[in-house]
Amino acid sequence: MTNLSNIKLHLTTSNGTLFESNPQLWEISGFLNEFIKEALENMEEQNEEVNYVHVPLENISNECFVKVVEFLDIYNDNPNSWVSIEKPIKSTNVYDIVPTIYADYINELSEEEVVKLVSVADYLDITPLIDLASVKIATLLKPYYDNGSKEELRRILGINI
Repeated sequence: MTNLSNIKLHLTTSNGTLFESNPQLWEISGFLNEFIKEALENMEEQNEEVNYVHVPLENISNECFVKVVEFLDIYNDNPNSWVSIEKPIKSTNVYDIVPTIYADYINELSEEEVVKLVSVADYLDITPLIDLASVKIATLLKPYYDNGSKEELRRILGINI
């Protein structure tokens, strides 16, 4: 089996931009771990020299990709800082729910960016990022839910019932 420290990832976003990355950065991505494993097995079966694995990310824009990498950098630089999130959410302040380093990261994003990010995190199977983006969305919606504004929640979420 090829040593992952000897290869690079070439990730291409929907914009056609190629990013080179270290596979270890993506260890928490279920999607990329499986993709890399299969690609390496195929290359080794064909006796190809493995220097990089190309990963097409056709559903991910450059902007979202960069935000995911920012999260992964924080997560990997602070391996023991992530906490499991207590449910139900009891606060509308992200700082009350997750460590400051993650709250700072998610609060810098617009609501639109957070919604896109949760979808990308789900696609890439990055559970801590899914949880963080979901917490941010929950904190935005919680005041409407607590005040009994179910109609306002339906409007915000685009639910027609």
